[in-house]
Amino acid sequence: MTVYVIALTAVNDFLIDPKHTRRKTVMWTMARKFNTFLQNDDGATAIEYCMIAAAMCIALLAAMPLIANPLSEKLMSIAPGILNGK
Repeated sequence: MTVYVIALTAVNDFLIDPKHTRRKTVMWTMARKFNTFLQNDDGATAIEYCMIAAAMCIALLAAMPLIANPLSEKLMSIAPGILNGK
């Protein structure tokens, strides 16, 4: 939505201002905002957190077969006590 407003403002100023000074100002503002966007590294932190989460998921998936049998045996041993109310 903002891009359309900036584009319409630039076109409108181009038609009204014969020396195009307003258009140059709008273009410089857009260039500065784009440059700021390119220099922003906040997304890099999010990617690092995603990589950490992915490594943890891989580790958990690798550990599941090792944990599954002992956990299943333990739960099967306590199941009759739960069913009998003890």
